[in-house]
Amino acid sequence: MLKHILFISLTFFTSKLLAVQANDLIYGQDRRIVLLATEDPLAYYTIPQEWSLYKNQAYIVKETNDSYLLRFILAPNYAKSIPQIRNIRRNNPASFFLPIPIQELNSDVVISDSIGTVNLNLTPSSKSPNIDLFYYNLRLNRNQYEIVKAISGEAEIITGSVRYLIDFNGDTIPISVPLFLQLPSNMFLDDTPPTGFDSSWYRAFFERTTFHETGKLDGSFEVDALFFKIDVEIEDSEYTVKIDEKSTRFNENGDNIEFSAKSDANLFGSLSFRIAPFGLDLKVDFEANLEGVFSQTLKEVSDVSVDFTSIEIDDTGSLSSGVVNALEGYLNGSDWRVEIEEEVNEKLADFLNSGFISFEDL
Repeated sequence: MLKHILFISLTFFTSKLLAVQANDLIYGQDRRIVLLATEDPLAYYTIPQEWSLYKNQAYIVKETNDSYLLRFILAPNYAKSIPQIRNIRRNNPASFFLPIPIQELNSDVVISDSIGTVNLNLTPSSKSPNIDLFYYNLRLNRNQYEIVKAISGEAEIITGSVRYLIDFNGDTIPISVPLFLQLPSNMFLDDTPPTGFDSSWYRAFFERTTFHETGKLDGSFEVDALFFKIDVEIEDSEYTVKIDEKSTRFNENGDNIEFSAKSDANLFGSLSFRIAPFGLDLKVDFEANLEGVFSQTLKEVSDVSVDFTSIEIDDTGSLSSGVVNALEGYLNGSDWRVEIEEEVNEKLADFLNSGFISFEDL
């Protein structure tokens, strides 16, 4: 019986992305590296022990009598790190654990003629370093379909490895993690995708990504002060934007993934800046409804809009009411909101374009 049909070799380069450097290796019971201690005594990086099917996310759909699409998602499994994590937290409850970050991904996919061809895949990249899900879409003919169906539930149809290159004490060390896929046999009873399957990649992106920019919102506005006007400058501006996945509704509509806020807001952010000539540092919190459409076929994002629902200035300190009113007018009427909308739109487009790697019927 066929045991190893598709071999995948993936390499992650993580050294340049480790802001906190690793300085010690922690092994699991099988003598495999499960954690990396760092120069910060509270911070640890976790190493997955295998890559396998993500939340039973696999299904197969019939296109024609001789064409099928097999879709599945793979994710890292950190279960074998749990005993070491518990021991560390028992001694130091303030410790925290982070997945090893990904800077680049080189993939070498070798496919046996007996299984089919890669029609489409989504993999992490430098534009989406916090996403650790692999999405694959394989095209099968009738014979290949029968082979996959016969061995599902009994053997892995995909085997391979994921190799991490870790910067450790000035050296680069490789860590190889096995990857395998064993399909559940009951997936052939229903060609309906699991709930949320097609939007899993996008949910992960929203959940784990923060936008941060500096200097782009600097500008000036006028303040009426009785018989004259004062030019007020905004300097050293920076903003942080976070999309809340749990507050976002995803609608899977064919090859399109539509997203919008479930209620009033799904985008939350803060804007900090200095007001000259007063030399006062201020912060503004804002909320917005982010909506748009991801097209998996066209590999683009469209109809993106950021509808601000709340803009609140934190403590205004000693500023006069006239300056505060003028500042509120600037925040509610200036182009900074357009700037944020354009930035979010650009980041979503970059993510989509960099995340898709398409193999057209190899």
